[in-house]
Amino acid sequence: MNIGIDVDGVLTDIYNYQIEKGQQYFNKMKEKNTLSIAEMFDVTSEEEKKFWTKYIWEYCLKVKAREGASEALQKLKDEGNKIYIITSRVHTTKKNILGLIFRKMLISWLKSNKIPYDGIIYCDDKKSDLEKYLSCKKLGIDYMIEDDIVNINSIKTVSKAICFNQPYNDNLNDSTVEKINNFQELSQKIRR
Repeated sequence: MNIGIDVDGVLTDIYNYQIEKGQQYFNKMKEKNTLSIAEMFDVTSEEEKKFWTKYIWEYCLKVKAREGASEALQKLKDEGNKIYIITSRVHTTKKNILGLIFRKMLISWLKSNKIPYDGIIYCDDKKSDLEKYLSCKKLGIDYMIEDDIVNINSIKTVSKAICFNQPYNDNLNDSTVEKINNFQELSQKIRR
């Protein structure tokens, strides 16, 4: 089988990272059930950009993969499945030095966290739902592990979507989409 997996929000816990660093940086909290820094801390988009200017390098290079991610994906690979990283990480689709740096950082991060994969597909973060849909369709992805509701709603028409449960996707109530809370549950959801 072909298995697709998202990075931010699935392989990483971007939500709790943003809460922790955002509380330090902004010294306040407004809304928790969102992935938007601007909404989470009731700040402007300019303040959100300043936040990410300070923290993006640490996040991309030093945040650890979720517990059990490496082992669960290696088990799936050992069973003969192909693993595709399908991500809309910011800047990775840019055709300039910044794009190259962000792609290399992601590859380095995957290696240092022992995340096995057969290929990486970079999707534009502004058109993530369409590009992830097209990537899943083109690669014949059987299962896609994703956290973003908009992406899930697009992907589920061509692949079996598995939602990595997060506070910002709690309102996803779709009987066609299975949910997991951790990587230990992944092998129970993916069936040959």
